[in-house]
Amino acid sequence: MPSRNIGTDIPLSTVTTVWHQVDSEVRHSLSYHERYWWRTSGYAFAVLLSHAGYSSRAQYQSLEFFALVVVPRLGAAQKPPLQEKSWKSFMTDDGNPIELSWDWHTGTKPPTIRFSIEPVGLHAGTPIDPGNRYAASEFRQALLQSRVGANFEWYDHFNEQFDCHGAVHTSAQEGHSSQSFFAFDLADSGISSKAYLFPGFQARTKGQTSITVISQAIATAPYCTPDKLKALSMFQEFVTDFSRPMPEVDMLAIDLVDPMASRLKIYFRIRETSFSSVQHTMTLGNRIRTPELVQGLRNLKWLWAAVLERNGFPEDAPLPKIDHRTAGILYNVEFHLGSAVPKVKIYIPVRHYASSDKKIMHGLGKYLYHNNTQSRRYIPDYVHALDSLL
Repeated sequence: MPSRNIGTDIPLSTVTTVWHQVDSEVRHSLSYHERYWWRTSGYAFAVLLSHAGYSSRAQYQSLEFFALVVVPRLGAAQKPPLQEKSWKSFMTDDGNPIELSWDWHTGTKPPTIRFSIEPVGLHAGTPIDPGNRYAASEFRQALLQSRVGANFEWYDHFNEQFDCHGAVHTSAQEGHSSQSFFAFDLADSGISSKAYLFPGFQARTKGQTSITVISQAIATAPYCTPDKLKALSMFQEFVTDFSRPMPEVDMLAIDLVDPMASRLKIYFRIRETSFSSVQHTMTLGNRIRTPELVQGLRNLKWLWAAVLERNGFPEDAPLPKIDHRTAGILYNVEFHLGSAVPKVKIYIPVRHYASSDKKIMHGLGKYLYHNNTQSRRYIPDYVHALDSLL
């Protein structure tokens, strides 16, 4: 994709120009359900692309991909509260199968717009297709025929390892019925893709833990040998440290590239919500301790307090108790084949614990102004984008 305009204040009247162009080309070929997703999530996607400074050509390429490849695979139109969702995706807490995001980056890089989806069949959740059985394989085929250039060698391996024909019957125990997600980063060089797969259904079928199922699948994946999985071994030690509550392992993610270049990312949830628990987890129980991580934890504490309004609270004070499947703190460990130590990342749970969207934006803005002089130039664009959407 061509380079982007840096930090431009784009007038609201021109925000959706490219969206209207693509809309005029595709709307007559879209079904009723596809038009619903295109005119809701597609429009929101266009607003984010425009405010993040993407060139018109880059916006067009991304929106065309979204309209022709993604939109046909988001399922039936959803217009609550008039109708109940037949398929409730684990992608979002309200059951929608798509999530849009704005990646701030660090240093001098401009923001990147990303999105994640769960492929959903038109009849998913109904007696015709109760388990949304075929949508992921159909989306895989659509990606192969697109210009994204995805590599499915590892995906096919892990999908086979985690596949469970009895998933519909175990969804109540797992807390959801979703079995795979896909995600896309829209960089200047093109669209990169990732896949997320859930081991929990197979784990329950076999009577094993999810980390056991994931570990076995990684150990048997192409190009994986014990000497290349030291980072995984460190995470396994942390997970099986019975002196603390066991993390709940949710899913495995991979980049859809050559496996030797792919990351392996294991997502896990911890119900403890104090910042002292966050520090323990980010260091994998003090197994990782580097100057960069120490400084990162200082920055994280600043951001944590800013978006969750926790200034003045002691580090061992938990967040308010929330009884929800996605309550607690979500993390992931990330590593390549051959990595000695994994990277640990956190998802600050603003959805459950922040008081309002306005407070989150204000706290994020304060953090960026204080800690990241490059990214802060995009704060007005970010605020304008959300204003125009909300």
